[in-house]
Amino acid sequence: KPGKPASAQNAPQIAAQVHAQAFVSKLGKGPSSPSDIVTQARFALELEQVIKDHPYLEPKGATVDHPLHAYVTGCRESAANRQFRKAQDFLHHIRVSVSSDVRQIHEAFRRFDTDGSGFLDNSEMRHMCAYLGWGTEEA
Repeated sequence: KPGKPASAQNAPQIAAQVHAQAFVSKLGKGPSSPSDIVTQARFALELEQVIKDHPYLEPKGATVDHPLHAYVTGCRESAANRQFRKAQDFLHHIRVSVSSDVRQIHEAFRRFDTDGSGFLDNSEMRHMCAYLGWGTEEA
């Protein structure tokens, strides 16, 4: 725009790039191109959404180890090192595994929710505990 210095004209673009660089800086070494910034930010956002939906996948501060913790760490490290294909493979494995786990849990729940109510009543809970080899005190 006439009358404004060039730096003021580009301020929104510069601010957006600085924000994106700060966003991905937590991943490790800084990106070398705008394309890297976008790709790293995409991986970070996608992985963080999966972890938001399934908080037990966050390895930082976890009291119980989960088999997918190594994949989460691998995805973060690969994205930070600009190994985007490898990061994509880790993210894909995480998504497929979580989807499979959720499907299995739903199937198991439906097996014990014999009345289809969406809840396990006392009788259904006792049946599930007996099936799992737990005593009735766990029900």
